[in-house]
Amino acid sequence: MNQKLSRQQFLTLVVLMCGSFVTFLNQTLITPALSTIMVEFSIDTATVQWLVNGFTLVNAIMIPITAYLIDNFSTRRLFLISLSIFFCGSALAGWGPTFVILLCGRLLQAAGAGIIMPMVMTELMIAFPPEHRGQAMGLFGMINAVAPTIGPTLSGFVIDAWNWHVIFYIVCAATVLGFIGGMIVLKSPRALKTSRATLDKPSVALSSLGFGLVLFGFSYLGSLGLSLPVFGTILVGAVTLVFFFRRQLKLEEPMLKVSLLTNRRFALATVLTIIIQAAMMCAPVLVPIYIQTIRGFSATISGLTLMPGAIAMAITNPIAGKLFDKYGPRAVCTSGAFVMTITTACLCFFGADSPLWLLTVVMGVRSMSIAFIGLISTWGMNALDDEVMSHGTSINNAARMIAGSLGTAIIVSFSSMATGLTADLGAQESQIIGFKAAFALSAAICLVGFALCFAYVKNRKEDAKSADVTGERRSMLEQIMKTDVYLIASTATVADAAAMFIEKGVSAVPIVEPKTNRAIGFISDGDILRALSARSDAQYMDPVSLLLTSNADNAGFYEKLDNLMGQPVTSIGHLGLISVDVHDRLSVVCRIMGDNHLKKVPVLDDGKIVGVINRSDITQYAMSSYMRHRNDPAVEYGGVA
Repeated sequence: MNQKLSRQQFLTLVVLMCGSFVTFLNQTLITPALSTIMVEFSIDTATVQWLVNGFTLVNAIMIPITAYLIDNFSTRRLFLISLSIFFCGSALAGWGPTFVILLCGRLLQAAGAGIIMPMVMTELMIAFPPEHRGQAMGLFGMINAVAPTIGPTLSGFVIDAWNWHVIFYIVCAATVLGFIGGMIVLKSPRALKTSRATLDKPSVALSSLGFGLVLFGFSYLGSLGLSLPVFGTILVGAVTLVFFFRRQLKLEEPMLKVSLLTNRRFALATVLTIIIQAAMMCAPVLVPIYIQTIRGFSATISGLTLMPGAIAMAITNPIAGKLFDKYGPRAVCTSGAFVMTITTACLCFFGADSPLWLLTVVMGVRSMSIAFIGLISTWGMNALDDEVMSHGTSINNAARMIAGSLGTAIIVSFSSMATGLTADLGAQESQIIGFKAAFALSAAICLVGFALCFAYVKNRKEDAKSADVTGERRSMLEQIMKTDVYLIASTATVADAAAMFIEKGVSAVPIVEPKTNRAIGFISDGDILRALSARSDAQYMDPVSLLLTSNADNAGFYEKLDNLMGQPVTSIGHLGLISVDVHDRLSVVCRIMGDNHLKKVPVLDDGKIVGVINRSDITQYAMSSYMRHRNDPAVEYGGVA
């Protein structure tokens, strides 16, 4: 976790992620039990699938409501209430004497889970500053990868040893532990905003009907095709969502701030999330069918074939997050999209005799690439202010759910169509052709995602520049910053730096490359002091202690001074520079200075230093702007962000 988090923040996030783990685990626990439930209640496949589809539908309905709840209720209260709902659903499902009661329990579980998951994502995004959010979402992604993977394995063991009812009792026990942890750890009774917007009932009705119908239609698209009932359901749902979006744009306090999609970067990230989610969801559905139905292996073999990929994804997620924070989104997300495209295309070549170990390797590499490309949502969320983060996560979750359902439906339908057209070749051969056709379509979708990533995903300074199309941010920073910046080349000596400190009356200067003038670090008078005071038995961090020591041995002191002055500045200076871009918002500048406890920060333009902003300069600018506006309200705030 981020070292700047307090102990309370750390424990809070641990408890929240544990709660999230239980809900993610619950999503796949039911899958191995479906056949047993069908026999016990004498129901068909279409009916039992409501245990899965119903869970998804309720999750979708909760999406816009969750944004309102996160904004207006404290984390502690919301977490405990959602876990209570989840526990009641788990207990009801565990009792489950009839299918209707079991289904009601699953729907209650979905209502609780629908609150917990976006709430945890929102808290992570707020607790970590943008430069560390990749690591945070990497940890969240690890939970997202591990929990659904071990779910079927755990469920299969429990069913073989006892029965499917015990699965839900285990979930109840885990939920109780999470509830106790929340009672102890979650202390701060705060909401994400102080205003209390009313829950708009027409918006609730429109969103519930719209999201519900769209996902309901997509869930049957794969089995029934684009029949009139399916098409009509999707169309009515889509039209309802249009009315929902229009209403949100008109409301003074919308339940879901869909206006966030006017943010170019967030909108692009949402589109990319939809494309990637649609492409990646086919593998969990089609690969088990390939292994079990086409190749004739057992469900255990199928699980063992896919598990290494899930484990690799869990391990890769935190690593990808750290790389995202270090190198930026362009390299991480684009490379992930490229590898995902290649590995998905490789699945098109698997046939009746292909070795399963090779499938395990390909799926493993593909899963690792998903950990990289999945951070595209973090790139988009970083473009939003913390105050609207809950709405951003809700929109992001809505996009994922709709894309997953749509992608699965389209790709499975495409596979079934290809299988039907080649039925005269034999059952196994036609199924293999359908499998290959589905992954060919998936690879084409991945290729579109890669092209968009390559063309539009930029690192922070490039994003800032593209957002500042009118140059207003640059103009504002140029008003504040000091442009008479003194620089020293990396080839200069400490004596050169000391002479500059004395001549220019400064205490620190940036170190730059001689030819490119790009900043690589800085050196201060404190660095010289530390180098002079360094001894094997003590270090002196202030001039008084240093002088008292040097008086005892002046000869040794001046000999050390002579040696130090001849060394290059890079030998004692700090390599690496905390800086801001000339196109950054002033709020970003303030946050960077505040998070790093800086009194001044260099301003870069294309990697070159063009000025320095002092903390006092920002304060003076802000206060002057405020006074002008107070004296004459017609005068705007002068661009203070």
